[in-house]
Amino acid sequence: MFNDSHYRNKPGYIYLIHAQETDRYKIGLTTRSVEARFTELNSSQSPFPLELIDWFETPNVTEDEKYFHEKYSAHRVHGEWFQFDRRTLKEV
Repeated sequence: MFNDSHYRNKPGYIYLIHAQETDRYKIGLTTRSVEARFTELNSSQSPFPLELIDWFETPNVTEDEKYFHEKYSAHRVHGEWFQFDRRTLKEV
């Protein structure tokens, strides 16, 4: 299980990444640059090419990530990966 104590109460970014050729999306956090995290994920953690859909800056990355993970928990596939149809994706 992910230990978020390193990120708790820290500013950073929440991002949405799409695994191309699928309907899978990752909602994640980073305290580094979004571009650095995207490059890391794209080169090591996905069998599909990834596409950065959107991101936003936040004063508390763990609280905001938790909010989105809970809001879309019915769509969770595994960990931070979710399956969204087009209608749901518009809400995200």
